[in-house]
Amino acid sequence: MEPGTRPKSSTGLALILVLGLLTAACQSAMSVEEAKKVSASFGGAAFVTPPRTINDITAILDQQKRTTPEGAAREQADEVPPGTTDPAILARFYFKRGLAAGEIGRTKQEINDLTKAWEYVQPGGSPSLGDVLWNLSLAELRGGNLSRRFEYHRKAIEAGLPQQWQFVFYAEPVKEYADRGDVKAAEAALTEAYRLYESMKMKTRWLNVFHDARLALAQGALPLAAGKYPEAEALYRRAEAVLASDPEGAGDFLLDSVHSGLAQILLRQNRLLEAEVEARKALLSVLAKRGRDSSVAARALQSLVEVLLERGRYREAETMARAAVDISMYRSAPRRTPRCSPGPASSWPASSNWRAATRKPSTNTTRFATTYVTAPSGYADSSATPRSCCERGTAIVHWNT
Repeated sequence: MEPGTRPKSSTGLALILVLGLLTAACQSAMSVEEAKKVSASFGGAAFVTPPRTINDITAILDQQKRTTPEGAAREQADEVPPGTTDPAILARFYFKRGLAAGEIGRTKQEINDLTKAWEYVQPGGSPSLGDVLWNLSLAELRGGNLSRRFEYHRKAIEAGLPQQWQFVFYAEPVKEYADRGDVKAAEAALTEAYRLYESMKMKTRWLNVFHDARLALAQGALPLAAGKYPEAEALYRRAEAVLASDPEGAGDFLLDSVHSGLAQILLRQNRLLEAEVEARKALLSVLAKRGRDSSVAARALQSLVEVLLERGRYREAETMARAAVDISMYRSAPRRTPRCSPGPASSWPASSNWRAATRKPSTNTTRFATTYVTAPSGYADSSATPRSCCERGTAIVHWNT
């Protein structure tokens, strides 16, 4: 398939459209010298200022735009089920096909196939029950169903999985609970995660850098949600150092996620230069591992867009935002086109539904409006009813079906 064509598959669609930015910032950004001092205080490498432009990134994006790395995944996602009733074979088939569907943005197929794999999975077999339920929870997250994601976490814990899997299912949702304001649930999950971590520490062969990093990230979730950014940053830095110290950890997407998280934490402290460095690390690493046309690349681009906007580099922010839009459209364009265009808000139809998609930010702080448009597979048509919700000055539009 040519990069400019629209894939036929129907999946969730995420469009990131930069709509505008108000000025009048409350406080000034940290200088380079201040950034160097703060960076040194965390015991890391000396702070190096980011490039003055995004030309290096756009060059990579332009080069990778001409490739179609997901061809093998698309072929696997289209495979016909084997003519057998052997549950072990069927579990492996649907698990692999589901992961392949996720690779190319077919979230609905990914969830359906992984659910079938769950039906056929055998005790002690491959994939394991933990593998299936973990990937199902991630697929539900991408599909926007958090309640079902948490349900899979609960089922995994109730299934009596090995401690290393239970730890992951307790540690992972701590941040999501904290972000939702459910402090009690976040604290309970963190307590269980820490108990399991200490238990596994007695069996050293069960612990690795990923357990150390996930515990640090879970511990950083509550101070982050409470606005205690220096405390959260210290814990994220710990996770970063642990992962970077191990070859396997350094090559894992969890480290990229940590860099993106650090970018957000630094952004909230108005440490814009450092935030750009972290956002760049995440994006460049993702591009090197998975190439341009991946969902993780689109998410990493979103992080960099936010930093560039806060730095007042609007044209570059727009370039990165349009690249994220293009990736999302390329990966998961619906069968029918929604009534919107990737242009400014003024170019949208004068409909009350679409006017509800934007929200004027507060005038006493620097805010930007970013629109996420999510269309479940097969339902992105003009008859769908949008609903909007706004959080921290960001407008989000979803299609209800």
